[in-house]
Amino acid sequence: PTVFLVAFVERLLGVGGLALVAVIVIILRGPALWNDPELRTLATAVAAIASVAVLGPLAVIVLVRTAGSRLEVWTGGTTRVGKVAGQLVAAARLVSAGPKNLAIALGLSMTLHAASMAFFTALAAAITVREIPYAAIASVFPLGLLTLAVPISPGGIGVGHVAFDRLFAMIGVSGGASVFNAYLVAQIVPCLFGALQYLALKRKRALPPPPVPDE
Repeated sequence: PTVFLVAFVERLLGVGGLALVAVIVIILRGPALWNDPELRTLATAVAAIASVAVLGPLAVIVLVRTAGSRLEVWTGGTTRVGKVAGQLVAAARLVSAGPKNLAIALGLSMTLHAASMAFFTALAAAITVREIPYAAIASVFPLGLLTLAVPISPGGIGVGHVAFDRLFAMIGVSGGASVFNAYLVAQIVPCLFGALQYLALKRKRALPPPPVPDE
């Protein structure tokens, strides 16, 4: 349960950072986006995702920090379910004990996602041969990536292409599937280089066990 909670917090920080960056960009370009009905719908969806991804965990952290000991008493038990619930509460208390670390992790997540959006914007401009505002990409990029969270296909192949193609159509741009394809390749190629280096390494021969001294 502890490992599951850590993985869940990591995913939540990723979604929260992505949505927060998009919301900040949308707020800065609010009037231009709000006047377009399609962009208004996308901006509203992104704002809702950011609210759930940030306010929900914040409420849980406050609850665990203020009533964590009582929660452990309530969830404690000898049954399998009680033990799992107790471990989850204990892990949640451990995670919530370092709000500063969570804030730093969220800031790093936002920085990385802002850079990813900038890269995606550059790809979109190069492939579609037209200038696409960063704010417009921010309104579709989080929704497109969220479709990849459902494990329907490896790496979101196919699902992500359809999602980005339709999302780009909503902002009046064609070629969303091609842009996502280039973005996907740009993510996979560095991983392949790492795998090739790993496969090129020679296996080290196992050292013989040390001799056992005679008694």
